[in-house]
Amino acid sequence: KQWYQRRVRGSLSLISMFQQTPSTSEMSFTVSDPVRYILILWSIISTVLSLTGNTIVLIASRKYRALKLDEYSVRLIDNLAAADIGYTLTDIIPTIGAIAANKWVYGRELCIADRFLTNVFYNITPLIVALLSVSKLTCIMSPLEAHTRTAPRILCAVSLVWIVVISACLVSTVVYSSNIYYDHISFQCWVDYTHREYFGTFLIIYMILVAAVILTTTIWLLVLAKRITGGVKRKGSTAIIAVCAIYSIATVPTAVVMALKLTNWGKSWSEDTRAICDIVTLYSFYLTNICNPIVYYFSLRSFKEFVDTRIFMRVNTTDNAPANMTLSTGASISTPVLGNQEDNDIF
Repeated sequence: KQWYQRRVRGSLSLISMFQQTPSTSEMSFTVSDPVRYILILWSIISTVLSLTGNTIVLIASRKYRALKLDEYSVRLIDNLAAADIGYTLTDIIPTIGAIAANKWVYGRELCIADRFLTNVFYNITPLIVALLSVSKLTCIMSPLEAHTRTAPRILCAVSLVWIVVISACLVSTVVYSSNIYYDHISFQCWVDYTHREYFGTFLIIYMILVAAVILTTTIWLLVLAKRITGGVKRKGSTAIIAVCAIYSIATVPTAVVMALKLTNWGKSWSEDTRAICDIVTLYSFYLTNICNPIVYYFSLRSFKEFVDTRIFMRVNTTDNAPANMTLSTGASISTPVLGNQEDNDIF
């Protein structure tokens, strides 16, 4: 009977929790209207570029096979683009409405759902980037192994990452659902870990470990890429190095601020300092959603040709040049056909 009563009370408290409106942070600091307008503009630009660029990446990869890399890297790039699109839909777009209304207008249910989905896409990104850098590093060190990676192995590895992240985010959302609140500084729903610092410490350790893997493999890739002869062969590595570097630039400030907030010095920050740090670290992460398609365009020739011909409708006349050209004197110059050099992008 006591067990039944506890279950009933728990169910009623869960139902009442979803019927409430999310609490708001108690800081007296308010974001000025000019800053809000800048954040709205930046969020709109990020939304347009992220959805457009990552959708083109998925179409180019899945339908036209325009990414001439090893299959493992291509599948990881696909998942990274999907995660960027998911983050844009679940985080950036709702934030635009909250900034415009200067309050959370979606209710507590969507506040909890938004926090869960945002955590999934936010935490899946570093793991995919880490796998991408490690995959490219092993591909360079053992080129023959890249051709032995079968589709089932790739699917199992990527699926395992998604299952682990979704499960962890689901558990944390259920456990800390009562601590979810609306932060009027960042215009987003957050989880209050003030009385559960061990969980915040775990998040920092997780971010540091993943960042260390990304940084180490990126430096290693940079060293090995310089030893590879030929500019075409370096393009595949250049794309991965650039993706890892952009992610590091966008997320290192977040890890630093999170770590400092748990220290006594960070707890003594003024409201203005905390607000500025939160805004800068949060909205700088949008760079990862924007820059990845741009990196592929400038570092992968096959993707650039796809965008130029299919999107911009440009005609590449250099590829249609005849193999033999005759001079006015009657002499003949034979131009060798090099074939598809983009096959070397596997390196």
